[in-house]
Amino acid sequence: MKEYKFLIGDDAFEAPGIARSAIANMLLAMWDASGKQRPGPVRLNQEADTYVCDVTSLDAPIRVETAKTVVETIAKASEQYDWVVTDLRYGDAEPMGGVRVINAIKHLKNPVKAVCTSNDPKTLEGIADSGADYVVTASTNKFSALGKVIMEHYIRRLV
Repeated sequence: MKEYKFLIGDDAFEAPGIARSAIANMLLAMWDASGKQRPGPVRLNQEADTYVCDVTSLDAPIRVETAKTVVETIAKASEQYDWVVTDLRYGDAEPMGGVRVINAIKHLKNPVKAVCTSNDPKTLEGIADSGADYVVTASTNKFSALGKVIMEHYIRRLV
């Protein structure tokens, strides 16, 4: 059985519990976008910075590895992932860190590359040319918006 692998880089993951909550929101949004009935609450198994959910809307396990900095996201990114997602802003030190991540990994063929941000869309100028396959913006919950985009991506591939 295929296992989907995601790498998500976001400086918010430095705060305890944020990664687990964000990934759960993403997976719930994927269920909602799929039109399938959820079999119950999302159950995430955690090993260090990796979260695994065995029952998903993609009918296969999803493994999500997290990164907290631009450098860590770039270092971990590889062809092994189905998706590499980066925050746009990594604090004041890296206000456009997501563009730096996408530029560093745009040569990778396999992963779908996405920038995910809760920033004002006006700050996204220049990202369209970065090589990102998707730019996901949401003022309230960017990880729910990301989950919807991921599920729609796979639904389009099945049609």
